[in-house]
Amino acid sequence: MKAWLMSRQPHERIALLAGASILGVLLFYLAVWRPLDTAVDRKRQHVAEQRNTLHWMKKAAAEVQSYKSLNDGVNRNASNTALLSIVDQTARSHKLRNHIKRLKPQGDDKVQLWLEQAAFDNIMQWLGNMSETQHVIVESLSIDRQAQSGVVNARITLGRPTS
Repeated sequence: MKAWLMSRQPHERIALLAGASILGVLLFYLAVWRPLDTAVDRKRQHVAEQRNTLHWMKKAAAEVQSYKSLNDGVNRNASNTALLSIVDQTARSHKLRNHIKRLKPQGDDKVQLWLEQAAFDNIMQWLGNMSETQHVIVESLSIDRQAQSGVVNARITLGRPTS
């Protein structure tokens, strides 16, 4: 190879060496530098996403703690508290009270209510919370989505399990 290169004219040798150098730099960039740079960018993006998730989880944990402390006092007297009162208190704490358009008691242990333009996530969290902490069951649930994303109208019948 060296003999072949030395048999070339000086200006050809310079051109061949320059071309080989450029090709070497290009191969280094394509085979080593660019994949590493892309991997580092992906890792940075992943770390940012994980930080956002951690921030959300901390915020959600604080919210859960506030709901738990809010419901501790309610839970002690859950069996003696009227279902209508429980629905009102818990709907207020889940930012749903203003969305209740109609509330119809059906005896001491059933309530039917209509929610309009309420956040779906808030409704589901509210129902789950009442089920876990107040021993309220969802007897029927009808949900109609609305034009705005995440917003629904709902008709719900809640009750207490019979002993």
